[in-house]
Amino acid sequence: MNQAEARNVESRFPVADYQGGSSHDEIDLLELLQSIWQGWLKITLIALLFVVFGGAYAYTATQWFEANLKIGAIKSESLFGLNNAELIKVSPTQSIQGIRRKLISAENFKDFYLESSVAQGLLVPPANITKEQYAYAVFNGQLKEVVVEVKKGEDKSVDAFVELNFSYPDSVDGASLFYAYLLWSDGRVKEELVKSFNSKRNNELAINQREMQKMLNDYNRDNEAKVIRSVEDYKYKRIILQDELKALKVQLIKKNQQKVLVLDENIAIAKRLGYQKPTSPTDVKEFKNLRPVGDAAVEINNGGYSWLDKLPLYYRGFESLQAEKIELDKRQQEKYPSAAIVDMEKQLALLENDREIEKLQNRPRPAAFIDEYIALEKRNAHLNSLQVDVGSVELYELIAKPVAGSKVIKPKRLLILVLAGFVGLVLGVLVVLIQAAVSKRKVAL
Repeated sequence: MNQAEARNVESRFPVADYQGGSSHDEIDLLELLQSIWQGWLKITLIALLFVVFGGAYAYTATQWFEANLKIGAIKSESLFGLNNAELIKVSPTQSIQGIRRKLISAENFKDFYLESSVAQGLLVPPANITKEQYAYAVFNGQLKEVVVEVKKGEDKSVDAFVELNFSYPDSVDGASLFYAYLLWSDGRVKEELVKSFNSKRNNELAINQREMQKMLNDYNRDNEAKVIRSVEDYKYKRIILQDELKALKVQLIKKNQQKVLVLDENIAIAKRLGYQKPTSPTDVKEFKNLRPVGDAAVEINNGGYSWLDKLPLYYRGFESLQAEKIELDKRQQEKYPSAAIVDMEKQLALLENDREIEKLQNRPRPAAFIDEYIALEKRNAHLNSLQVDVGSVELYELIAKPVAGSKVIKPKRLLILVLAGFVGLVLGVLVVLIQAAVSKRKVAL
């Protein structure tokens, strides 16, 4: 490289630039401020343009309002229609919390939306989403419970009231929709209370019915066993009485035969003594010289006497004794004049029909004789007479009814304008600084 070429290269790349760098590459704050000041008009125009765009969005975007709902616990007297039903007991706290659980339930809101033509008319889902998905989206994005913050040391009273907010676009009657949701949820809670009442009543009726059937089965089994035992008892009573009657008749036959023998002996004695007619001892001259004829006469004297004079039978005369013997011979086994036979035949006749068994077997309604069964029947009749009145019952006190909001909650116009202006200023400053840097670079070249 000759000297002329070296000077040319040196002129294009100064040595000072390699040694310490040029002062033009350093940031000069005053120069930046001066550049910004010189471009204030451009910055202002850009900022105004963003403000215009932001204002256009703020005043043309869909406006959203908010409806507030606040309900409180009802007095216990207002729940008389429920608690009077006996089977269910609802306190004011349980009542308000039941409404709260329904209002903050996504499933409940979904059911409300699907079943309410009013809700579907006010909230029309987009074309690319199902009604169920839209209902969940509305619930999760627009319905919020107001949680009361409690300071440290204060008691948290979650049962005093329930407060919810519902945000809705200006094209929707959100207050009416929110109030309809409250009334629908109230109806669902009442339906559940009626179902609970009916379920408890049906369960108790079923339990009572099973218990009553068990009592009736036990009663029938007891009666069956009682009938079997009574039939057997009557059977053997009749057999024993028949045996006793048979033995008594045999005994009477033997006694009749014995009496005939005694009469034969006394007839023989009377004939030997010549006693044809009844005779007294005063009619006999040699009464003292009479001696008993054989041992049979002694037996007669000791055992057989007339009912009239307590004398031996042969004093009655052989004619009367023969007449009595003839009648005794005519007697048949079944016709003995015996009070014992009559009594036994009476007992046998009574044993022919067991009236206790007939009473047990011919009862048209055996259950009427079971006290516990009758008590359960009365309880079932009482249960069937119970009614639960939910129509006149208020489960909550309406503190603040949802009304159409007058204040726009979104979009927030002032905030949008401020942010739009700020972004415009920042962007305008960047544009001015970039243009100043580009101009300076061109001058340096």
